[in-house]
Amino acid sequence: MTPAVSAFAKTCGWPSSRDNERMRVPMIRSATLHRGGLADLFIKRELDYLPQGADRYFMLIIKALAAFLGTLSLSLGAVTPLVLKSQDMTATNYGHIVGGVGIAGAIIGLTAAHLADKYSRIRILLWGMVPVLGLHFAMAFMPDRQPVLFVVLYAGMAWTEAWAIVVVSALLRDFSPRTGRALAVGLVTVGTIAANWFSTFLAGHVLDSVGTWQHMFLIYGFVAVGVWLLLWLFGREPSTGYRAQIIYSLDDKQAVDNRRKAIEARGVEVDGFWQYVTADWRLWSFATAQALFLLGYVTFVAYGPLFTVQGFHQSPQEGSNITSWIYASIIVFLIIGGVLSDWLRVRKALAMFFCLLSGIALIGLGLAVGADLSSTQVIFLYIGVGAVMAMMWSPANALFSEAAEDIHATRQTTAFGGQRVFTAVIGQAWIFLAPSLLADHGWEAVWMITGIGALAAVPIMALARGSWFRWSIREPEMEALPQPAAGGGN
Repeated sequence: MTPAVSAFAKTCGWPSSRDNERMRVPMIRSATLHRGGLADLFIKRELDYLPQGADRYFMLIIKALAAFLGTLSLSLGAVTPLVLKSQDMTATNYGHIVGGVGIAGAIIGLTAAHLADKYSRIRILLWGMVPVLGLHFAMAFMPDRQPVLFVVLYAGMAWTEAWAIVVVSALLRDFSPRTGRALAVGLVTVGTIAANWFSTFLAGHVLDSVGTWQHMFLIYGFVAVGVWLLLWLFGREPSTGYRAQIIYSLDDKQAVDNRRKAIEARGVEVDGFWQYVTADWRLWSFATAQALFLLGYVTFVAYGPLFTVQGFHQSPQEGSNITSWIYASIIVFLIIGGVLSDWLRVRKALAMFFCLLSGIALIGLGLAVGADLSSTQVIFLYIGVGAVMAMMWSPANALFSEAAEDIHATRQTTAFGGQRVFTAVIGQAWIFLAPSLLADHGWEAVWMITGIGALAAVPIMALARGSWFRWSIREPEMEALPQPAAGGGN
């Protein structure tokens, strides 16, 4: 098109050739499949641009599906009463098994965190979850009264899941500038909660029809395969130059793009594993606070339906159905908490406030044990507890992610792998001890301890890195980086 014609077209409002080129770019570019080599296993995994708008949210939804897949693998809470009966286990033995396996799995996951930060996060996730798919079906065909086989299969599933799923939080951060980090935490954590909700809701509606907990795992297995195929098709991560940056706002896109090219031209340097782990004790004190806060949540995950049956005199199916409401509540309020935190640009103060409310709510739950409550009243009680817990988590985990990248941006998976060790060791140790406490003192004591744990987390959070109130947006620093050579950087 000649300059004269171009000027006339512009006057008339007709699209230029450059506009046409933009129009050919799909709104969700990351969903476009590009052939990759053997290292990519035939689909290109790295994006050489930073997704925005619908494209970014699509990537976050894919990460939420990954969290859903990982959590669904270990969704025994909904069928715990039937597992105990079919495998001739006591609640104490079951708690010891789940606790011990969980602690070992979290430590094993650190090896995946190290490899993911040095090489590829999305590939660790994709191919690390393949054994989990097979173990779903192995659990589905497991015979009754074979507790040793149950332990072997459950351990295999838990350890492979822990190895692979540790990268999800880092991938969340990779697609989330700080101005949208808390909402992204909420969206991706919805995947985790949705898996718990799905398993309890499904058990609450079809458990009597399918007859056994093994048949439930057959359903879970087919769902897991479908989710994994979506991850295989659309799983992506930003290129190394983006992952090595702290991105405050997508308004700085051009500076971020230029910096990415300069970083990749220079070469990305990843901190040593132990150098990062020992860099700042405040990061791990915050992880400890998160673990103490999560005692109430992991109790619901492991024993929610069982508690509802015993504490409020419900049937096993109704117990699963009622428990599913706490997950529905958490799903909604995770998003609300994330939006509020990003809008106010406040992390620590919000996290501490809702952590305090969570402790009070959990203690209140303990005081309600044995009360003559209708199913509707129990549901509203669970919705309230879930709401305050969810409002705490989005700003808190966003703050942890931001503190981790302040230490070194390239070690985000290592940070979340370390966080998982703290939450697993403390959380699973609690699952290990809770049955003994339950046997000696009842459900009242169990919920009192979880509430005290949340209250104890509040002063520990005060020591964490990060601003107490509103944090500011910083401009990307460009001056310390060399300019890329001509034609380089793509």
